[in-house]
Amino acid sequence: MNIRAAVLIPIRDVAGVGPVMTMIRRTDGGPHSGQMAFPGGRHDDAQDSSLLDTALRESAEEVGLEPAHVEIVGALPERRTLSSEYVVSPFVAQIPEPYSFVPEPHEVARVVDAPLAEFRDPAKRQDFRWRYRGSAFVVPSVRIDGEIVWGLSLAIIDDFLASDLIHRL
Repeated sequence: MNIRAAVLIPIRDVAGVGPVMTMIRRTDGGPHSGQMAFPGGRHDDAQDSSLLDTALRESAEEVGLEPAHVEIVGALPERRTLSSEYVVSPFVAQIPEPYSFVPEPHEVARVVDAPLAEFRDPAKRQDFRWRYRGSAFVVPSVRIDGEIVWGLSLAIIDDFLASDLIHRL
């Protein structure tokens, strides 16, 4: 069974840094516990008329990002998680700079500014060792402000960097 989900990639233009993505580290104990991610979550038919609505609702709930402050740039291809049955639809958005985020403490351990330039630099890529169902994997990762971005989040970022959406910022 596939579970539909959506995430928002909020991007601000920070003086002296350039485009910065807002990422979160999920709290321990829930799905994808402790991992770096984008604000977002599971689609709810009762609340969401579309996957974009899901991304906007979840971003408001998780980090206090008001939908009125979001300008949607476009959508990226959906991605499937390996360790769960989620099919995730990512949406790229521009938001104002500065922005005061209000993390929801039960879901978000930390809000992190992730400069796009860090992900464009091949020298920043490192190997990350991940164990899943008794097997060991070595996957690419990027370290941002003491956090490790890998897996689905890094795949979504790579999709964004390879897309024409990057030129719309």
